[in-house]
Amino acid sequence: MRLRRSAPPPPAAGPSEPELEAMLSRTTATVFERPVESSAFFHRLTESRRALSGLTSTPATAFLLALPASGEAVGSPEFKIIQHGLTVGRSAQSDWSVADLRTKLSGQHFRILATAEGYLLQDLNSTNGTYVNENTNPIRQASLCDGDVIHAGGRKFLFCQGAAETD
Repeated sequence: MRLRRSAPPPPAAGPSEPELEAMLSRTTATVFERPVESSAFFHRLTESRRALSGLTSTPATAFLLALPASGEAVGSPEFKIIQHGLTVGRSAQSDWSVADLRTKLSGQHFRILATAEGYLLQDLNSTNGTYVNENTNPIRQASLCDGDVIHAGGRKFLFCQGAAETD
């Protein structure tokens, strides 16, 4: 007797396959300008794609998406729209107050500013530093590209330019 495998559950609603492909193509165009170590680049793309597929719709403006920590259950993605700027940290004074049980994230860890040239990431003198993508050197400030992953205090955040900003 053969066991029949049941069909996989339907995918969660989110960006369509063409929208995901467009997001990834914009990422790959800029990511090769940065140092890539082993398979970390491909892991980042896979992780980003999985997180984006959990969104019910893609915001029209730039946003920051919290990626699940290792071992953390994947639920509804948390994200914040970046209007003129966004401060992230543990403190209630941050625009996005992120729960951090390990307290590696500073009270006000980093800020993203919208400028005429694009988006600028600034470390706010955090204790444990702010990193972008696979770079092992902490940044003081850096320009952000669509699809960049920000590492801060053991947490990861995906920077995405909105659908209207990338057309």
